[in-house]
Amino acid sequence: MNYMSDYQIVTGGDIVLHHQENSLKYSPQIEEKISQIWESELKKNPNIFNDKVLSFLKISEKNNQKIIKVTYVDYKTILADRKDSRLSLNVNPIGVSGITILKEKTQVLFSQRAFTITEYLGYFELVPSGHLDTSVLEDDGTINFKSKIISEFEEETGLSKKSINNLKTLCLVKDNINRVYDVCCLLEIDTNEGQLESSFNKVSEYEKPIFVPVSALREFSNNNSDKLVPTSKAIIDYYLKNKIFRKDN
Repeated sequence: MNYMSDYQIVTGGDIVLHHQENSLKYSPQIEEKISQIWESELKKNPNIFNDKVLSFLKISEKNNQKIIKVTYVDYKTILADRKDSRLSLNVNPIGVSGITILKEKTQVLFSQRAFTITEYLGYFELVPSGHLDTSVLEDDGTINFKSKIISEFEEETGLSKKSINNLKTLCLVKDNINRVYDVCCLLEIDTNEGQLESSFNKVSEYEKPIFVPVSALREFSNNNSDKLVPTSKAIIDYYLKNKIFRKDN
């Protein structure tokens, strides 16, 4: 494991997410506290929804595969844990994040988070990223996180999945500040900067695309350390140390 102050590279290589039924049990007192926090937050923001959120349980290895056990929990449990860590609810959301590289120019795609969201307001972030909901749960219990990273790519860039030439799993990382895990992927796309800028005009989540040369990634990360999402820092760190699909070697 590679630890930094605000992120942790947990493992790299071939990763499989496998669902198991939620066995987390809380006392009636804790359940009541969770409900109280939820009702309080609901009054502040009536638009929040108690959806199912995927949570990290444990990691093991079999036949050179990293097996990540996960389970679905109520969003209100995640929210209560963030609002009051003394509850010790043992929940750690797990999502997906990617590093997108424009194949012809060897540029890496970033954008800036809006100032109207709840976390990391105005921070730079690699594109795409997202949550893992119940739609990605397969019949055999595996979590199809690659389908989610593809749909997030389409939603956040305005491009079709047909523009993705290569998709590879990189690593599992943890945001130590928000206690959130992410399965991280590399996406190579056959698209130029002009096409991306045009498609971004259709997307409201981000302000505009930001292109950083692969050769300047480390400098960009270091210079923007205080305003770069921890998960993005971790992906950059892993990518550069492993020199995956680098064109300047």
